[in-house]
Amino acid sequence: MKPILPDHGGLTSVPQDLGVSCPPQRSLGVTAEPATLPPLLGDDDDPLVEVDHSRVIYLAAYHRAQLPQAAESCLLRASAVHLLYRAAESLPEGYGLGIFDGWRHPGLQAYLAAACPDPRYVTPPDDPASRPPPHTTGGAVDLTLTAGESPLALGTSFDHFGPEAAIDAFERQPGPVRELRRMLYWAMVEVGFAPYASEWWHFEYGTRRWAAHTGREPRFGPVFPART
Repeated sequence: MKPILPDHGGLTSVPQDLGVSCPPQRSLGVTAEPATLPPLLGDDDDPLVEVDHSRVIYLAAYHRAQLPQAAESCLLRASAVHLLYRAAESLPEGYGLGIFDGWRHPGLQAYLAAACPDPRYVTPPDDPASRPPPHTTGGAVDLTLTAGESPLALGTSFDHFGPEAAIDAFERQPGPVRELRRMLYWAMVEVGFAPYASEWWHFEYGTRRWAAHTGREPRFGPVFPART
């Protein structure tokens, strides 16, 4: 039987009365995909750590859907976690971050790739070690904004694989969705994450895509949590 992607419900639709102010935001910066991604040459051994911050909640999208080998807790590389905390603290009062997915086990990556064979949305896990899927490195995070601790659907649900999910899909449509996408974009980009053109919820640090955006060498290869 072919694997099936879960229906990620539970998000609060926008526009509506958020209960918090939504100030106008700057236009998006760079959103285009780099022409090429540099190969991975090594790993700097930055450990995986659990995300734990008062303005960040873990939505555990895949674990709640009971997908194989989905993580119970949100793990990211330590340096990425530090930047994530800075992003959360930069948000206006009343807003936070809700994480759908962070580090991803290769088994879950394989399941998702079988369910969605389009490489724009799920990177095949059979790439060589020099081209690992971003989530398996602990440097990629899927997330949204929260308002009053309610996670928001910024124009689409999580894992909506279509043109509306593109990070700039609402850039020419004035309204709360555009402003909130901009808010998330700038919170993440200004602390050092790189965006992904096809998914408004996906950001990376230390990965090959991040390296292409910043002109630096990739930092992170495939990784597993330390045994305790």
